[in-house]
Amino acid sequence: MRAGTELAGRYRLERLLGRGGMGEVWRGVDQTLDRPVAIKLLRTGLLGDDRLHDAALARFRREGKAAARLNHRNITAVHDFGEHRETRDGVETTFPFLVLEFVRGRDLRSVLDEHPGGLPVERVLDYGAQAADALAAAHAAGVVHRDVKPANLMLLDDGTIKICDFGIARLRGATAGLSATGAVIGTLLYMPPEQLEGRPVDHRADLYAFGATLYHLLTGRPVFSAADLRVLAYMHATRTPDPPSTLRPGIAPDVDRLVGALLAKLPERRPASAADVAHSLRTAGHRPSSGSRTVGIDLGTTGSVVAVLQGGRPTVVAGAEGSRATPSVVAFAGNGEVLVGEAARRQAVTDAERTIRSVARHLGGGATIEIDGRTFTAQQITAFVLRKLVRDAEAYLGERVTDAVISVPACYGETRRQALREAAALAGLTVPRVIAAPDAAAMAYGLDRDEENVLVLDLGGGTLDVSLIEVGDGVAVVRATAGDPRLGGDDWDRCVVEELVRRFMDAQGVDLSVDEVAMERLREAAERAKIELSTREEAVISLPYVAASAGGPLHVDERLTRAAFQRLTAGLLERCRAPFQRVFEDAEAGPADLDRVVLLGGSTRMPAVIDLVKELTGKEPCRGVDPDEAVAAGAALQAGVLRGEVKDVLLLEVTPLPLGIETEGGVFTRIIERNTTIPTKRREYFTTAEDDQPSVQIHVYQGEHEFAASNSKLATLELTGLPPVPRGVPQIEVAFDIDANGIVNVSAEDLGTGERRSVTVSSGSPSWPTAEALLPAQT
Repeated sequence: MRAGTELAGRYRLERLLGRGGMGEVWRGVDQTLDRPVAIKLLRTGLLGDDRLHDAALARFRREGKAAARLNHRNITAVHDFGEHRETRDGVETTFPFLVLEFVRGRDLRSVLDEHPGGLPVERVLDYGAQAADALAAAHAAGVVHRDVKPANLMLLDDGTIKICDFGIARLRGATAGLSATGAVIGTLLYMPPEQLEGRPVDHRADLYAFGATLYHLLTGRPVFSAADLRVLAYMHATRTPDPPSTLRPGIAPDVDRLVGALLAKLPERRPASAADVAHSLRTAGHRPSSGSRTVGIDLGTTGSVVAVLQGGRPTVVAGAEGSRATPSVVAFAGNGEVLVGEAARRQAVTDAERTIRSVARHLGGGATIEIDGRTFTAQQITAFVLRKLVRDAEAYLGERVTDAVISVPACYGETRRQALREAAALAGLTVPRVIAAPDAAAMAYGLDRDEENVLVLDLGGGTLDVSLIEVGDGVAVVRATAGDPRLGGDDWDRCVVEELVRRFMDAQGVDLSVDEVAMERLREAAERAKIELSTREEAVISLPYVAASAGGPLHVDERLTRAAFQRLTAGLLERCRAPFQRVFEDAEAGPADLDRVVLLGGSTRMPAVIDLVKELTGKEPCRGVDPDEAVAAGAALQAGVLRGEVKDVLLLEVTPLPLGIETEGGVFTRIIERNTTIPTKRREYFTTAEDDQPSVQIHVYQGEHEFAASNSKLATLELTGLPPVPRGVPQIEVAFDIDANGIVNVSAEDLGTGERRSVTVSSGSPSWPTAEALLPAQT
């Protein structure tokens, strides 16, 4: 090919810029628009084996189409894709080409030549964050670059980074080397082990190459270097590199950790996404200032607690009212003031209709309440509680609080967890991790002990959780968890209230259930009686002037024995058995395998609950953990882990409920089972249920029921443009990816066309009508 030769009658080659394994790159001119362009022309002869031509030609066509899907400020744009026919020695050969945006700048490999010890760290973090943004956009479009390296990062004069050369990019799927010879296309200095071995790769392959690129930019040296390519490949597959800071002092520890995570040999141990990497790079090397703190919050149904880490140990913060627990109650005063905590609970008696309690039970359920003509969601009400806790912590610390690790009941599904994150955002908080309450308690219990199997029962105001956790040597591994999201201390109170209403009706002929003020007084009295009966055999319930009649005021004056209380609530206690049995079954363990039993939540102080625990476990519950404060303390410890203040601690949680999709007949097909350790990734293959089906909608659910409609719907993805083929022919890969924080990412790809869609589950995920059904694929 000579300069001046036209390609497809429109693009004129002017100057050869360079050659690579897959072809040549030319500076050219778009003669129609009169603008400079870069033209990548495939020249299979450069591969040294003409037998690769047909395979490479087909491959380049697919890759060109993949690259043309991308549109991002940090990616060199693909303007066009075509084919050039050239005749040599009487033989006509077809060469495909890509027409790219012409970037006036320098690649980072040439910039490195001027900085043999590595680029300034701040510049590497900035350039890396921009490049990670570009990779995140490519991956979201289903494209894997497969050749990330400094030479493919272009630096513009204004400091903008553009990632270029998607010449060997592929849609996600089978991305092994050219099958004709088993050759692997890419750059060995930066290539991940799975790509070196010719195995299929996904977006995490790009993250390894990106980690190798960051390493080179930071230190001025490749991760590994060897003249023999076989030795180089072996080192990438087996050797762990020295941290960048050992080669260049001054690099922050979190930068070392990030690069190390990117260079993990197993793809599943690398960061979950390029977007996560971009965020880490933008915050890397910068510890939160002394004026910004992270706290641990136990957001309870009836009461909430906040704790901070001081001197490596958690401290529970007392609120402005002096109590270490804040009632999870929000009230709206007549003057428009929003009251939270004790002040709100006091107003409940006089203005019950403007007071909201136990709102955590409604998170993620779409519940709303109207006050003074304004409609509030459960997330907004929860945000008021979180703001109160943060203000108390800031007053105690004398510092600003911006982040919080927040606990939730272990049985909470993804919809509720996402709703909690939304509430935190409304409160101005960033939530680096949501942690299950029993798991937080296990951290507070102590990970420095000898290895133990600890059963944690968490019975709070609104939920019941039972978890079996292995703790010891700085590690907590959740083996199984089960619970009831609709069973808590509020239900014991309700039984007492119903009994008092019945007795009053029998004695006075007045129905107190229609009087909201009277019912609020009964609820408070029932809670006090429940607490009193935990230490005494009888409680006196006295409420003067609870109602009025023609003969004068009426009063409640009753006695409730512990035996009567336990008879009233026997059905609730019976419901506590099932989670114990399920945890033992899922963990393949029994009472004999337990070393300790830990109780959480004020409702575990009830003697009947303690007796049930002894019956089911054969153990006396541990008395060394405060049932009201352990969860917040554990959340604060986890916050310390995330900030680097607590070392050598690892918590591995599980997904509490099965995740899957709706298939033909409305059946819920599970892809991830409950009690699967996270982070995790699972994939299954499905096909169409009808002939010539043009599209499929994939409905994502979470729950235990056999039929999808009875479970919680999380999201919907739609794949369009399916070819008109008989039912059962398309192969559709559905993948679930859950990160350590429980964030669920779902993707679906038609392996035939490369069409791909993905979604991150959130509380605002849309609700769609019933999908066109999918059938499980035959494998």
